[in-house]
Amino acid sequence: MEQVTLHADGISATVVGQGAELVSLRDGDGTELLWQAGP
Repeated sequence: MEQVTLHADGISATVVGQGAELVSLRDGDGTELLWQAGP
């Protein structure tokens, strides 16, 4: 699955190519801002 990561103004967003799903959103410190559901 292809992923694209965009960086701008201290934030980064990772998007999966198929369906353009946002899978990660991180601030400048690397803190994940998008909730990652887990078991």
